[in-house]
Amino acid sequence: KMAIFILCFLISLVTCNGAVVTITSDNWNQLLTGEWMVEFYAPWCPYCQTFASVWEEYGSWAEDTDINIGKVDVTEEPILAGQFIISQLPTILHIKDGEVREYTSNDRSLEGLQNYVENGNWVKSDPIPWYSSPTSLHMRIVGYFFVFSRHAQVIEDYLRKEYNLPTWGIFVAIAGVTVLAGLLMGGLCILLGEIISRSRSKKTSPPKLPRETRKLKPVSKDQLPKKKEEEEEEKEVRGEEGREGLRQRSVDDKKLEED
Repeated sequence: KMAIFILCFLISLVTCNGAVVTITSDNWNQLLTGEWMVEFYAPWCPYCQTFASVWEEYGSWAEDTDINIGKVDVTEEPILAGQFIISQLPTILHIKDGEVREYTSNDRSLEGLQNYVENGNWVKSDPIPWYSSPTSLHMRIVGYFFVFSRHAQVIEDYLRKEYNLPTWGIFVAIAGVTVLAGLLMGGLCILLGEIISRSRSKKTSPPKLPRETRKLKPVSKDQLPKKKEEEEEEKEVRGEEGREGLRQRSVDDKKLEED
């Protein structure tokens, strides 16, 4: 029990700064339960630095309420910045039972933030649509694109400093690597699809019969289809009609000769 207590205490020291919870990619799912006010910020943002003291006071005030206060450093958590589509800093979101709303009021004083949750002013704004929900799969993929863009920026800086490449050369190099990776991924998908289709075709193919059972047995006349018998009868009728026509023609020719 003592070990568990110490572990929980250490986790609280890492994830909390006073009453403000530090949200990361590992614990962001807790935002989906209860009521939260979350700030997305960056350490280099001047307004974020000025607003930091207000947000800490807001967290201390919320300790006596059911509201949780959190913050996300977008420089450390680009995946979350992509999932929540953060386009400006600082961005404040209100989250209640998984519904996300953006705090759009220009009043970012402590009193204004308190009134927003105490008076239920968040009800006046619509939640973000379902296709922009951070819990959806496609928005999580968008978050990984933010990580990719961040790594691309690091690669660009490295190529510029180490090899003195111009901007167009860096773009060509990154585009070439991207195209090559796409070709490799496409080839791998085609190979896997071919393997899966062949394995399925082998399973669904009918079993081969032994040679003895595949020999054709002679068919007796009684076993012929009725259609075959009808065709033969029709041929016989046509033959009789043809012979009758020939006889009638010969009779007519004799009459003509006699006349």
